[in-house]
Amino acid sequence: MRTTGRSGKVGPGFSPRRRVSARRVLAVLLFSALPVYADTPAQQLEDLATAIRTGDAAAALSHFDPAMKDFAALKRNIETLARLPQIDCAIEVKNAQGASLQTVWSLQMNTQDNGPLLDRHGEALIQIREIGGTWKIVSMAPVSILAPPDPTVVERVATLASDLSANDGGGAAAIFDSEMKGYGEIAANIDALTAQADILCAIDVIVDHEANGVHKLDVDWYMELKSRAADAPAERRRERVQLQLEKIRGRWKINALAPLNILAPIRIP
Repeated sequence: MRTTGRSGKVGPGFSPRRRVSARRVLAVLLFSALPVYADTPAQQLEDLATAIRTGDAAAALSHFDPAMKDFAALKRNIETLARLPQIDCAIEVKNAQGASLQTVWSLQMNTQDNGPLLDRHGEALIQIREIGGTWKIVSMAPVSILAPPDPTVVERVATLASDLSANDGGGAAAIFDSEMKGYGEIAANIDALTAQADILCAIDVIVDHEANGVHKLDVDWYMELKSRAADAPAERRRERVQLQLEKIRGRWKINALAPLNILAPIRIP
């Protein structure tokens, strides 16, 4: 603020005092009594993403109308995400038509400190409305964009490793979708491999890329194969393998595997 010095002279950064009229004071008071208008919807979405990133469930939920459909499920999801050790979130507006926003969400989360990263991308249609001077989300579909990680996806891969280690060829083959491309070759290879060797298998999920309910997993796959043939050396395999899982008739199934040779039978000289 610029003020007048004792001498009454004006120097740098100073200006003479001016008499403030009663009318000006009244105008200021009236202006300050007006409601504070809401930020833009884009700013509200940015604030929502920040609240999710920082694990502030109360701040995140404040952007939603409690009367909206599925608010209870949404609340459970957000409160669960807030307890995760690591989460990142970004929301972009792809298209806006009045109060309807087509949004693109990107979330990265870990269920535990050393657990696999879930990298989720998806779209959600949001309806917004100004309530009490603030933009509120009054409708969102699907709310599953904020669902916590589903542990059964990683558990399904762990079951595959366990079945192979137990030489349970039928159990291992059953984890694959029988209608997937290359299923016949996969099933035949598993049968041959479990007949040829005692298997030790470990599959570590590095990243789970999820989009629209489809999980594409980048895994570190290790197998030690001890052939049942006399004097045959053990064979060790380790590869980065790509798996795709989808829920088929209520169960997670692998419907894509690359490379297929991770399950190739042992070559006998």
